[in-house]
Parts: sequence; structure tokens; C-alpha cells
Amino acid sequence: PSNDGVVFDNEINNENSDQDDHDGATITVVPPGTWDLAMRKTLATGQAASVNPGDTVTFTLEVFNQGADAAKDVKLVDYIPTGMTLADSQWASLSSTMATTTLANPIAAGGSAQINIALKVSNTVTGPIDLTNYAEIADFKDINGVARVDIDSTPDMDPANDGPLVDNAINNEQADQDDHDKAVVSVNAPKVFDLALRKTLAQGQSSTVAR
Repeated sequence: PSNDGVVFDNEINNENSDQDDHDGATITVVPPGTWDLAMRKTLATGQAASVNPGDTVTFTLEVFNQGADAAKDVKLVDYIPTGMTLADSQWASLSSTMATTTLANPIAAGGSAQINIALKVSNTVTGPIDLTNYAEIADFKDINGVARVDIDSTPDMDPANDGPLVDNAINNEQADQDDHDKAVVSVNAPKVFDLALRKTLAQGQSSTVAR
């Protein structure tokens, strides 16, 4: 294993002088009593990345349990951007800019759970513009209902204290707390309509006629 050059994970074409006949994989072993949740937010499967004013947009939030023990009652908060409103009965509105829901079913260690949220684009939004929707884990409990502390992030309802956001990161990449994430949808420019009309005498029609 010592004569294969610098290892570049998952390379199969000798990139950067890494011999492609070897590779590695890493696992992280966490001690019992460790709670570590992460969240990834994306556009839902089948959801168009570009929409029009008045359209409803569906996002998917996936919570990963990277700890050693099961977690339950995972509370999620969604920060609704200006130009969108909540359109989902699974979520409770806290204000015009915040909604919350709770994943009641336990998430086993190494497992994950998903939930969608639907937001409607206001008819008054003028594109082209990107709307960014953030969400975060607010808190969670262990299987016995005891509130627990995440080992590498701080679940709460404050979107301003999570570090520089790295989209879809779930391992605290570049100091991004992995309990929050974002997804972006583009709103199209207004459709432009331009009609004109021309009226003429029909071909062969004399321009002078008798009464």
C-alpha cells in the first residue's frame, strides 16, 4: 500500500499521479451516547428549478442521524423567504417568515428521514430572481424523550449563527454547521406579449367603389 502515490478518493483514471488500482474508504466510529444530526435541503424530486409567479414549489428536507443512538421528536424550522408563503398543512406557521414541524417517528442511528414543504410564489414577484429557502433543525430528543445536545452543531431557531453555508454539506465542511441547509428556485421573468394588427383592402379589391 505504500507505493501507489498520493491517494485521490474514488479516482479511476490515474488523476494527479494516483495509481487507479487502489482506493480507500473511511468510516467514523462514534461512542455510545453521542447525538449528531445533520440536514440536507433540496428541491423535491420532479420539482422544476424554474417556476412562475403563483406557482407552488416543493422542497425536501432530509435529516440524517450520524450519532450512536436513536433520536426522535426532531423539530424542524423553515425560514420562508420574501416572495413566498406557506402552502403545506404538515407545517405550522409561526410567522410570515417561519414555519415548523416535528418528525415524531424515531430516526435510528445511521438512518435518515424525509419530509416535504410546499411554498407558494407570490403573484407579485417579478423575475428573473432566485429565491433561497433555508431550513434548520431546531431541537430533538433521545428515545426516552430527554432533550439532547448535538456534538458538532447547535440546533435552534436562529438562521444567523450557523457559519458560512456550504450547500448540501452534512459533515460540517468549511465550518458550516450541518444542521441547516438551503435550496434555491428561480422565478422566471414575466412573459412578454406583443400583438399588432394590420388591415388592408383584400387583394384585387378596388380602392374606389360605387354606392
